[in-house]
Amino acid sequence: MTDAKETVHDPGWYTSGAVETIAKIEAVIDGLPAREAFLLGQILRYADRAGEKDDPAIDLGKANNYAHRLITGDWRCDGGR
Repeated sequence: MTDAKETVHDPGWYTSGAVETIAKIEAVIDGLPAREAFLLGQILRYADRAGEKDDPAIDLGKANNYAHRLITGDWRCDGGR
């Protein structure tokens, strides 16, 4: 498999654990309303890959921002910190 194909179809930052990130997301969001499903999926995505792709603080900050929006309906104004 080429590097480009691996990045699209089998990125290491989503397949590093025992269960692939997409499988976790699908199991958790099943049956939720679309908005909640999307936001929760993003939270899981960024939390699951923390430290695998980018600086963990960046990914966890993104997860935090999506969690804030899920709960409050707004994006964080303080950059997630």
